[in-house]
Amino acid sequence: MGARGARRRWSRLPHGDDLAPADANWEATYDKQPLAFGPDQVGLHPASNSPFGLSDAAGNVWEWTESVLRRGERVARGGSFYFPTPSARSANREPIEPTLRDLTIGVRVCADPAS
Repeated sequence: MGARGARRRWSRLPHGDDLAPADANWEATYDKQPLAFGPDQVGLHPASNSPFGLSDAAGNVWEWTESVLRRGERVARGGSFYFPTPSARSANREPIEPTLRDLTIGVRVCADPAS
């Protein structure tokens, strides 16, 4: 729900159903150039912001989360700079092992900007 919001819960992506190369950091953003792949600065693609203001809710790096479907299961969500459009769908969940380390996976840190 954080990625799509209550009103957009049936959209494929945080901002709607289509993903243009500049909307998020995914495989088409840098024309698949191997040396250009990698995470972007947070907030560089405002089209992928969620209705709640979450930056980069699609693409950039997979977000390591706990499954809402299976207690204790770890899943990666939101796609990454190296994967195609289907992986960036808000509903996409990829089960991952807790010991997995990969440059396409990250975590979201939430903090009050005034802190």
